[in-house]
Amino acid sequence: PAGPTPLSMAAAVPPAGSLAERQAEFQRALLNDHHPIFGWSVEHVFITCDSCEEEPIVGARYRCLDCEDSDLCEACYREFIKAYKREHEEEEAEAAGELLFEEFEDNNGHTDQPTPDDPKRKESEAPSPVPVHDLTHRFEKAAGPERALRLEVAGAAEDEARLTHYLSTFPPSLARHEDLAWIQVLYHGPLSLPLTRPAETQARRDERVDCAVRAWLRYLSNKARSSSSSLPPGPAAHASPKRQGMAKSGSGAGRRGIASGVSGSGRSEISGDAEQFIQQLAEKHQIQMGKILFFCTSEQVDQVWTQLARAAAAGRAGFHVKVSSRGVDGRHALCVYTPSSAAAPHFVRALESLSLPHVTRLLFKPDIYTYLGIRAGNPHGVRPVLFQWPYTPCTAGQGAASSATTVAAATVATLSSDCATKQTTEGEGEGEGG
Repeated sequence: PAGPTPLSMAAAVPPAGSLAERQAEFQRALLNDHHPIFGWSVEHVFITCDSCEEEPIVGARYRCLDCEDSDLCEACYREFIKAYKREHEEEEAEAAGELLFEEFEDNNGHTDQPTPDDPKRKESEAPSPVPVHDLTHRFEKAAGPERALRLEVAGAAEDEARLTHYLSTFPPSLARHEDLAWIQVLYHGPLSLPLTRPAETQARRDERVDCAVRAWLRYLSNKARSSSSSLPPGPAAHASPKRQGMAKSGSGAGRRGIASGVSGSGRSEISGDAEQFIQQLAEKHQIQMGKILFFCTSEQVDQVWTQLARAAAAGRAGFHVKVSSRGVDGRHALCVYTPSSAAAPHFVRALESLSLPHVTRLLFKPDIYTYLGIRAGNPHGVRPVLFQWPYTPCTAGQGAASSATTVAAATVATLSSDCATKQTTEGEGEGEGG
């Protein structure tokens, strides 16, 4: 008879222990960056490798101690180490009086000098595979709140054991913000929802997002100028636009989010047409994705997340769900991604069919708001979310009526600014990508 498989359910569920033991196991598992059997991995949100430009970095991330803001993925770090060792070997050989390519004479008295096509010469003269770093720089393995866990499933037979291990090892109630931003499940199998997954490359999406961010900064700058010119002479009248610097240069830099964009008197002068301008940006640059948000306390989140993640792994909750680490108030944000605001009602119906406990209402936030740094309490007067729906769990025989109500509500329901601010202040938290 066949022996037990590596993905057996017994191996998937870690032994129960005290709270301290579970927290210690959570931290130990997080240090591994990936699991070769159960398939989960760590990604570093909005962090780009400065050599191969991979974003986000998946797996181990190495931070340069001699640069202000520079990172390498594991593959490029290994190449960096190889280049470092090769240089030191050459230095040691030269110090001992041994030339890398030594002339020698054959029996006929001819000198054999390496040619430009010699593979050894080519290997020696090849540029470093990590040209952005001096080989004397020091690196350390990076941790911190930029990390996010991810498990990718596709409806395969072994996904049940993989998901069970993932949920048991990383309960969100034990996730601290200083260690982790998000715990995610990505589904690649057939969907039960009537939608099409976004199909585009990361580089193409980064390019469109960066264009939108630059347009938004120009808009803020023009608004600040016009508001300053209308004020009486004085220090406030000459307040210049202040752009928050990009924390990372290169591909996708703007997606860390731009903060206020103005200072001084300009804060109160950004008028309500900002929402309309952002909508125009989203349409022009085809940034239509968004997410449905709802919130739970640490006492509730493990139960809700387990139910949501299992539904996602079965294709009943879209293609990407995630839960945040614990916020300062003990709450967690749960997100279900949608390809557009028009598709949101389908996701609402799907979530209602799950009868999630402890959920009272759902909010919708476009991704472009995240890219532009539109959060609760922003100085532009822009509501941080677009829609809200009361959460009405479907019961047997009641699903059709509830769905019809949801679709109707989805077309007209909008949040008042104060209500949106109250509900999203901690939910957005400090996690990247909010």
